[in-house]
Amino acid sequence: VNVDPKDFKPSPVSKIQPGMKVLHLKFGKGKVISIDGQPGNRIAIIHFSEIDQPERRIMLRFAKLQILE
Repeated sequence: VNVDPKDFKPSPVSKIQPGMKVLHLKFGKGKVISIDGQPGNRIAIIHFSEIDQPERRIMLRFAKLQILE
């Protein structure tokens, strides 16, 4: 997984929704499966096809995710 940090622009957490394709600096491209939790403490389950354990639970306030068109 090769993502160039200088081309990476994290999207606002509030805009991330289930079904969206996102980009993560470490895990690469993924698809948001679901989002649970209270605002400010939301956890997304994201399927990253390029890594060994593709399903990851990520706290959105710590994750830097870029929404892909």
